[in-house]
Amino acid sequence: MEEPGHKNRAECDYKLPKQPDKVCDFDVLGPEWGECTKKNSYGFPSSSPCVLLKLNKIIGWVPDYYRNESELPSNMPEFLKNEFKKSYNLDQRMLNTVWVSCTPEGPADNETLGPIQYFPRPGFPGYYYPYMNQPGYLSPLVAVQFKRPPGI
Repeated sequence: MEEPGHKNRAECDYKLPKQPDKVCDFDVLGPEWGECTKKNSYGFPSSSPCVLLKLNKIIGWVPDYYRNESELPSNMPEFLKNEFKKSYNLDQRMLNTVWVSCTPEGPADNETLGPIQYFPRPGFPGYYYPYMNQPGYLSPLVAVQFKRPPGI
């Protein structure tokens, strides 16, 4: 039996034109998710747990995107500024991203958080927006993997 809404799904990419009558499909089993898949028990067996992030659906919301380095917040982590620069240099359409970073709240968190990786990248692609209550809509996901946090 075919999943409801499946007929209106399309492959989406920064380089493809948005199809207004379609919703973006994605494969959470692909290699771009690293260990952050059900098959890999979301990294827990290797003591590198993954947390999946998604944004709430807000009908008609279109994010404001950063267009150049001068717009980036001063407290934006350096790795994220580098991702922005890389996207800017590769293909400026990739700037249509809701950037994501996990940062410690205090000094003690710096010691217990450990290195972090983001899959498939540290942000939600803009081609998922706006959400217009389309049938079959899949909210985009970002997997945050905590690479062997101390104490686990």
